[in-house]
Amino acid sequence: MKITNKSTAGIAVIVLIIVCLRFFSIVELPFPSAILSELSWILAFLIYIYTFKGRCRIQSKYPFIGKYFAYIVIVEFILCIYSMIKYNETVYDMLLCVGAFFLLSITYAILISFEKDGMQFLMDAVFWLMFVNTCLTIVHALVYNFIGIRLFGFIEIASKNTNIRISLGALMGVYFVYVFYNILQKRKQVLMTIALLIGLFAMFYVEMTRAKEVAVVGTLLIMWAFKRQDSKKDIVKYLIIIVAVIVFLYSGLFDAILNTFSINPSVNEQYQSTAARYNAMEYFSTFTNNNPLFGMGWVRPHTDELMKIFSGPTGTSFFDDLGFLGQYYRQGLLGASFYLALIIRMIYITFKIKKNRNEKVFCAGLASYVLLTTISLNCFDGLRMLAVPFYIACTEYIYYRDRTHYVIVRKENNDAVEKGIENEDRNTNIS
Repeated sequence: MKITNKSTAGIAVIVLIIVCLRFFSIVELPFPSAILSELSWILAFLIYIYTFKGRCRIQSKYPFIGKYFAYIVIVEFILCIYSMIKYNETVYDMLLCVGAFFLLSITYAILISFEKDGMQFLMDAVFWLMFVNTCLTIVHALVYNFIGIRLFGFIEIASKNTNIRISLGALMGVYFVYVFYNILQKRKQVLMTIALLIGLFAMFYVEMTRAKEVAVVGTLLIMWAFKRQDSKKDIVKYLIIIVAVIVFLYSGLFDAILNTFSINPSVNEQYQSTAARYNAMEYFSTFTNNNPLFGMGWVRPHTDELMKIFSGPTGTSFFDDLGFLGQYYRQGLLGASFYLALIIRMIYITFKIKKNRNEKVFCAGLASYVLLTTISLNCFDGLRMLAVPFYIACTEYIYYRDRTHYVIVRKENNDAVEKGIENEDRNTNIS
C-alpha cells in the first residue's frame, strides 16, 4: 500500500479510523476513554468541512446519499426537540447523545478517496489496521487468560466464562467481507486466508458475541453463493450447502445454539445475559407502545432520575445487543425508518449490479452482514456508526461505476466499448 500522491481525504479517514480503533489503548490512557469518542466526532466534522470542494464536485453522482443524510438530520433534529421538552434536557445533552452521527459525514471523504485513488488504497488501509488491531487483541487476551497479566491498556474489558472479552471494533464486518472477497477472487490468497483464520479465531475466542458469529458465518456463505461459477460448479456448491444445513440441523449443534438463547438455567449457562435482554425488551417496549413515532427519545443519564428512565427502575436494562429493536425502542419509527432504508438500499444495489461484475459479491457481503446483524448489533449505535459510511460509500461507488460501465456499452462503438470497460474495471478494483 503506497501512500505517495494519495488524496488527503483518504489519509484523513485513516487517521480517524486509528482514533476510533483506540490504538492508544495499547497503553493506559491518562484521561477518560469517552474523550476519544468525542475527539472522533470532532475530527469527522473537520474532515467534512475540509472536503467541501471535493464533496460539491461528486454530490451529483450520488444523489441518494444527500437525500438520505438530509432525512437523518431532520429526524434527529425532531427527536432532539422532543427529548429536550420531555426530559428537560439541554442542547449540550443532545449533542452528546447524537454526536456519533457526525461519523456519517466522512462518507463523502471516502468517496473522494475512491475517486482519486481507487478503492484499493483505502480498503487496504482498513484491512491492515483491523488486522494489526485484531492480532494485538488476541495477544492481550492470551496473556491475560493464561497468565493473568494485562499486557496492554485495552478499555471496555469484560469477562465471559472466566476469559477476557474485548470488542474488535466497528469495522470488523468490512474486514471479513474484504478478506473473503479477495479469497474468492483468488488474490493474495495466502495472506487473506491467514487473515480470515485470525479474524475468526479472535471473534470466537476474544469477542464471543453470538449474534456476530452467526452473522459473519452467514455472510461468508452468502458471498460464496453469489460468486459466479459455471452451472456444474453451481450444482455442487448448492448441494454442499444443503448437506451442511442438514448436518447442522440433525447433529445436535442447532439445538445447542438454540439453548444458548434460553432463559432456563438448566439448559443455558449464560441464561442471565439472555434474561436481561428479554427484560430490557419488555421495559423499552413500553415507550414505543405509548409513543411509536418517537420511542424513548434521547436520554443522557447524567442524573439519578434520568438514569432510572434510561436503564429501567432496576438499572439492568440497556440498549446493547438489541440490534434493530434497540433502534426502534430508542428512536421510534422515525429512527427505525432510516435503518430500514439503509438495508433496503444495499440489497437493491446488490441485485441491480450486473451479474458479470465481481463487485456484486462484495456488495452482497456488506448487505448480508448489515442485515444479519440487525438481530443484536445496531450499526447506528455509538462508535459502531463508523462502519456505516463504508457500507454506503462502497455500495454507492460500485453501483455508480456499474451504471456508467453499461451506459458506455450502449452509446459507444465497439472500440470505445472495450476501452470504457477496461477503464471502469480499473477504477472499481477493490483488491
